[in-house]
Amino acid sequence: TKYKKSDKIKQASKKDIKSMVDLCINHLDAINFFKPSEKKPKMMQNLLSLFYRVDLSRKETRILSSVFASLAKKGRLTK
Repeated sequence: TKYKKSDKIKQASKKDIKSMVDLCINHLDAINFFKPSEKKPKMMQNLLSLFYRVDLSRKETRILSSVFASLAKKGRLTK
C-alpha cells in the first residue's frame, strides 16, 4: 500500500541525508564492512544513492540516525 505523505512533512535535504549516511558509513567502517577495500568508494556511493532515492523526510533521517547510533552503542556495529 502506498501512503500519501502529509504536506506538513518536511522533506530531508541532501545535507540531512548525507549526514545520516556519513554516520552509517562511520559505523560500518568500524566493523570493517567495506571489503574488499577497493570497492569501498562504490559501495559508499551506492548507499548514498539509495537513501537519496527513498524520498525521506527530515524526521525519518533523524529516526534512522538514532537507529544507527543505538546499534553502535549497543555494540552491534562496533567491535
